[in-house]
Amino acid sequence: MAMMNEAATDRETELIARLQSAGYRLTPQRLALVRLLAHDTSHPSADQIYARLRADFPTVSLATVYNTLDVLVELGEALPLDLNEGSTRYDVRRPSAHPHVVCRLCGRVDDLEMDDLAEFVRKARSRTSYGDLHPRIYFEGICPTCAASTERRSEE
Repeated sequence: MAMMNEAATDRETELIARLQSAGYRLTPQRLALVRLLAHDTSHPSADQIYARLRADFPTVSLATVYNTLDVLVELGEALPLDLNEGSTRYDVRRPSAHPHVVCRLCGRVDDLEMDDLAEFVRKARSRTSYGDLHPRIYFEGICPTCAASTERRSEE
């Protein structure tokens, strides 16, 4: 767990430096948002981020959250995920294209490690005349927590 916290702290430092070098002000709300995203593996939506920040920053606005997320996406520091849920979720810990797995029951989103994705993307790009091709790959399933909960209910 210490390694994950160290990586999250490193990511937080990277994001702060990137925002500063791009000339963005680092307000307490923006710093809190960056800290939250650097340490959060849940791939939250803007509304989820806003709800979490309001506990410590009651004056934070939803516009601040959206604006900061837009900046992070523009800088290549956030990967927007459209998982057909009606709202966009964001991956700031790993902003480059990679597959995700989504729970059909609770909506949990996890990164999926696949070493051969780069080759798959290269082949896809070579077989189409589409320009600016970016992969957005996700798999659906039932997460371990929901599967265990379903098993417990069926045993009762």
